[in-house]
Amino acid sequence: MLRCPDQTEAIVTLLVDRKFHADTPCVHVLIVAVGEYPCLVGGTGNLFEENEGMGQLSSPPISARLLSDWLRSEFVPYGAKLGSIDVLCSGDQEFVNDEGDLVAVDSAKLINLRTAADRLFELGNHNPEDMLVFYFCGHGVSSGEVHSLLTEGFGSFPRDPFSDAVDAGAFIDGMRSCKALNQLFLFDACRSTPEHYLLELGEFRGVPLISGAVHANLGVSRQVSLWASELGLPAYGRIDAGTVFTEALISAMQGAAARRDRITFDWVIETFSLQEGINTFIKRAVGELRQFVTPGRMTMGFPFHVLSQPPLVPVEIVCRPPERGPLLELSCDPGAHRYAGSPWALELPHGQYTVTATELATGAQLSSQMCLAVPPSALVMLEV
Repeated sequence: MLRCPDQTEAIVTLLVDRKFHADTPCVHVLIVAVGEYPCLVGGTGNLFEENEGMGQLSSPPISARLLSDWLRSEFVPYGAKLGSIDVLCSGDQEFVNDEGDLVAVDSAKLINLRTAADRLFELGNHNPEDMLVFYFCGHGVSSGEVHSLLTEGFGSFPRDPFSDAVDAGAFIDGMRSCKALNQLFLFDACRSTPEHYLLELGEFRGVPLISGAVHANLGVSRQVSLWASELGLPAYGRIDAGTVFTEALISAMQGAAARRDRITFDWVIETFSLQEGINTFIKRAVGELRQFVTPGRMTMGFPFHVLSQPPLVPVEIVCRPPERGPLLELSCDPGAHRYAGSPWALELPHGQYTVTATELATGAQLSSQMCLAVPPSALVMLEV
């Protein structure tokens, strides 16, 4: 059990803690999900008046569960082993540990997050080839280039609300001093810009969690951060379902973000290709003008996941003119996939296919075209 500086207990729940050695590259993951905010709209505590309409969220706990399940069951680290997964979650959600048992996890209060971040740093501070992954899902606020991640207690101190927030940029800076050179940060949060916060609440935007030498490991550290939305735009959740970003992230891991490794020739997921793969699925879900993944910190990228089977490639089949779509049956062979209507969005294993449009009324074949399903995506247009 780890203890915070004030000696109060703050437990970090481990879902996976597989044995590893300092000379073996390992991946260590910290997942933070905040669905309950007592001082925001609909909460159980004293309402923070400057809440900007922010309230309770059902998607973050579910998203954290989806991601942790994927990591335990499907994640194949590139050149490393899975060492640990820590989870903090504020919200009604149970998680599955490495033995397959349902377990409750600790809340995403700042005190717990401080302990968890310190543990993440320490776990990665042994081998330069270690990989660290930090995922946050919850409310976020951006003011200029300062981005704040709001923990469970945000607004508990009305005159100092950001004392329960994390300055994402400062956190990344601090993590750079860790020996683990490969670091991926995934921020599934809105980046709204309430300018009056600057005027009324001062310039402090959260704690760094890790106070490190900001110039440490410059030129050698590989830090990549991805935000679920552009500056000033929301990141969408779903009622009683995972967020758009997290579901797109997991889908992209199946192949849309895959590239051939030049050394092993395996299909791997790289940090550079991840943004494009995620955006492919976000566009399907909400349209790219409403939400679009953008990079924050972006140094040299690195591969981090190896596919155990050929990549699943998102394919979109459209007919021209579009009004003919409902009158057609589309087929994709091999695979015997069939769908009445257009457009047709599906995922196909990497390879070559024949796409055909047939008139429903007469059975006449109107158009046929070859399709090469290659990451990140493929588009087939049939003239009918």
